[in-house]
Parts: sequence; C-alpha cells; structure tokens
Amino acid sequence: MATQTAMIDAESLYTINAGGFSATADAFARDPKDGTLWFLSMVGSQTALKAIWASMLKQPPEPAHLIRGVDGMAISGGYQRCVIPPSTIGTWTTKIQRLPSSAAEYIKPEARERLEYRDLFRAQDRIARLMAALLLKRLESSIEAFRSTLNSLIRSNRNFREALEAGFVPIGSTATRLLGGEAFEAETLLEVLEQEETRRQNAGQRRSKLVHDVRDFETEKWMRELDDDHNILTEIRDRISDIGPDDDDKLRVLREFLERPENEAGKVLVFSEAETTIEYLYRQLNADGADPSIVRLTGSTGSDAQNIVR
Repeated sequence: MATQTAMIDAESLYTINAGGFSATADAFARDPKDGTLWFLSMVGSQTALKAIWASMLKQPPEPAHLIRGVDGMAISGGYQRCVIPPSTIGTWTTKIQRLPSSAAEYIKPEARERLEYRDLFRAQDRIARLMAALLLKRLESSIEAFRSTLNSLIRSNRNFREALEAGFVPIGSTATRLLGGEAFEAETLLEVLEQEETRRQNAGQRRSKLVHDVRDFETEKWMRELDDDHNILTEIRDRISDIGPDDDDKLRVLREFLERPENEAGKVLVFSEAETTIEYLYRQLNADGADPSIVRLTGSTGSDAQNIVR
C-alpha cells in the first residue's frame, strides 16, 4: 500500500474536521488512492479530540476532511477526504496527552475577573499550538536545534517550578528569557521583574504586571503537571540522545551538494532560522576551523558581517 505521509512544519499545518468539531493535524498518514487514514496526530481541546475520534471510529466510521491551514485559519481549496478503514475498527489505539498550557488554566475561580489576568486568558488557546510548532520547526531545522530547544524547555520547566515554590508566578518576555538560562536563581528573577514592573508603571505602559501572587493560582496542580511535562520532555531527549552526525541525512545531502564540481568553484550560502543549526553545521563542515573558505554569520558574529560577506 502506498500512503501519503506528512510530517508538517509550522507554516503548513492542516485542520481536520469531523463530527462537528475541528483540530490542528500536525502529522498523518493517508492513502491518496482511496483516502483511508492509517495514522493521525492532532492538537486541540480535549473535547474536540474526543469528539473527532468518536466520529471516525464509530460503526460505520464517518469520514473526516483535512484542510490546509491551522484550525481557525484553514485555507479553502485544499480539502482531502479521509476515512478510517472499517476493517480496522477495534484495532486503533488512541492516546490523548495534555500539552504545556498557559498560566490562565490555573487561576482560581475567585481571581479570574481581575484585570491583570485578562491577557493571560487571551493567550491561553495559542500556547499548546505554539509549543508544537516550535518543536516541529526546530526538528525540521536540525536534530541539534531540536535537542537544544528540548534542553531549554526542560530548564525553563524546572526554573518555573522553582519560582512557584518561592511564592510568585513570573509573566512576560523578560521572565521567559531568564527562565531558559543556564544559571537561575528565583530571588534574582523576582528582583529583575519587580524593577521592570516599576519601570513600566512609571512609563505608563500596558501589561506592567509581571509578578503575580501564587495564592491566586492552583499551584499544587500546576507543579504536578509541570512534573508530568518534565517527564515527557526528558523522555524525548533521552530517545534522541544516540542520534549523531553520522545519522543525519540532511547533513549527508548537504555534504554531497557542496562536493559537486559546479559548487566547489563558487560561493554557497546556507541559511537557517536557528542559530544552533548554523553552529552545528559549521562544526561538522569545518571541525577545527582549518578551512578559511568556510565561515559562519550569526548574531554572535554579526560585527564581522562585512568581511564574511566579502
């Protein structure tokens, strides 16, 4: 059987519609000849996921439709009908896993109407989708970028838990940056955020509240689920720990491309959104820095950009 398999990057996700519900499909395996579906991975609310599975796995199974574009922003014209083969009903295994969620999920009912939490509720529906998109984009870039992102998420997870134990909930881009750092102290983070709060309040900026009291949140539940997330991220990291440059098909293809006679005589520019990927490729292609014809340009080498381009 020939199947159409899609591991989809963040810019070309699909929406799946079935049973009156929709969700974002980030991976699927579908036979293009008859539309039979053999594998499906979705991101969405648990209510939507359960309803979609119930519709597709009923007897007889109801068809679903894949539409190009993320849930809520599907692009018309890309409909693909799919249906689970009736003969496989009863053999399917489904697993629903909670993805990291936003702070709004843990606000206590009595604190939900406060103005300082309004932006948290606006962002909550995007968090899981952004998390999946981030990991997909990093995996698409390189295994090294994916590994680096996993390590950053694991650090952020543990550091955020430490902040909760210290009695405060850090919010905002400054907190995100500091939480992902190698060196972390909850007291230092609190001091930095309080200073940033004062600066924003004095300047009359919106969203000036960056530190929230844990008493407004269900912290015990939050910490338990942070531990669950940590276990998932650590398991993924452990599973890819043995994957090295020798297993990297993209690196092998790049080497073959660079060794073509028509490319050896000229200049070749390799672009990547992830700086980690650039550093990884540079180490693999010019391990000791002995080849002056191979150079890299990243945020950390930007001051030498003119010489590199020349």
